Amino acid sequence: MTIKVRQSNFELLRILCMLGVVTNHVLQICYPQLHSADFSLANDMRVLLMCMSITGVNCFIMISGYFRIRQSWKGFFNLYTQCVFYMLILTTLSFLFLDGTAMDIGKKTIFALTGSGYWFMVAYFALFLFAPLLNIAFEYQNQRQRLLSLIALLIIDVYIGYMHQAPEISIGGYSAIHFFVIYYLGMYISSVKILKIGGGKWLLFSILMVVMHAVKILFPPFAIVFSMRYNSPAVMVASILFFCWAREWKMQSKMVNWVSSSVLSVYIIHMGPFGSHIFFTPLKWMASHLNAWGACSGMVAFTLIFYAACIVIDKIRITVCSPLNNWLVRKATCFMNHIDSCLLKKSV
Repeated sequence: MTIKVRQSNFELLRILCMLGVVTNHVLQICYPQLHSADFSLANDMRVLLMCMSITGVNCFIMISGYFRIRQSWKGFFNLYTQCVFYMLILTTLSFLFLDGTAMDIGKKTIFALTGSGYWFMVAYFALFLFAPLLNIAFEYQNQRQRLLSLIALLIIDVYIGYMHQAPEISIGGYSAIHFFVIYYLGMYISSVKILKIGGGKWLLFSILMVVMHAVKILFPPFAIVFSMRYNSPAVMVASILFFCWAREWKMQSKMVNWVSSSVLSVYIIHMGPFGSHIFFTPLKWMASHLNAWGACSGMVAFTLIFYAACIVIDKIRITVCSPLNNWLVRKATCFMNHIDSCLLKKSV
């Protein structure tokens, strides 16, 4: 029996992707001048950082496509109980100390995957449910059919959805449809040998994106090529470059694998009802009260400490939830076995 070893280069990519998501949220909330005609060096550096971090969501989903989502009760309950655990704590704290309601505690905890207000979790749960169909379709296609399917999906997502702003598809990539496309893109990359990308090409393209950003500010119609949307053409190219570069990294680390298994907690906590208040309030204060270098160093330090704290908290969550997850998996498996046996008897 072959034991699968987690590839630490992709686990490190997962860590960086979530750090990119958090960084992008910090920049968007604390620096509204990012989208203004401010071409100072400080703002250009912030725009560059945003252009580098905007690829986080796409690459995170691309990893799922690269390795395939294997639907299972264990995977479902691991995802569900993680959301339930944090929603119960965060909504309760919000009710006690902020403006949360008792209704939120029940609604957002029970419907943690679909009613918590996390667009990412809703889209990812839809991907989890739909992934087996994408896997089957991909496996039954030859390489030419895979390429044609990928082109068709990109036309739907990027051309119709983003460039023509069709709300029926996905204007900004905040949808399950975009996740389906990115997932398929990850599968396609796993099936082909691509020339070495290197970090230099990704960095140069990120710098080019800063130029695109300036052009868009001065000439808004240029947004058809670039904007801070997950399915804009420039962001899609940057995501592919970064992902392919990460595929070339050579490393193996138990610590990286250990941290990577808990990165989703960072997203859930820092965007949660109470967690967002704890996270963004100090950052906003730094951005408005400190000079550029003081704010930069303080925000970086606080973000990294918060990130590390979320990882530690999630390890506690895993210890608490593991027995419950195992029990739920056993019960669900027994129930499905019972259903299968009943159907088998009826067919006989």
